[in-house]
Amino acid sequence: GSDKLNSIIRGAIIGARNSGSDDDSDVSIVVNAACGDPEAHNLVLEASPYVGECMLISCALGFAQLVKDMLRSGAQVNVTGKNGVTALMDASYGGHWMIVKH
Repeated sequence: GSDKLNSIIRGAIIGARNSGSDDDSDVSIVVNAACGDPEAHNLVLEASPYVGECMLISCALGFAQLVKDMLRSGAQVNVTGKNGVTALMDASYGGHWMIVKH
């Protein structure tokens, strides 16, 4: 319902503000991966220079399964974006408790 929508909107705003990327393509790739696009999913898991950015975006937007997949593939959850905000902080600020608990 509206709580889920508000959580997604809040996460998107926080993620955009804290992300180190000035490139919307990072967000597009992460969203496509979270929606089940296998090419985007593989790209997120294999994109070594951008894994941290993908982790920040995924945590901020609440993509719990994608975060789990990235962690399983060796991504670090303690990456930081602008202003020293971590991916875990992004998930918390966005109200994405399934990510915070994981």
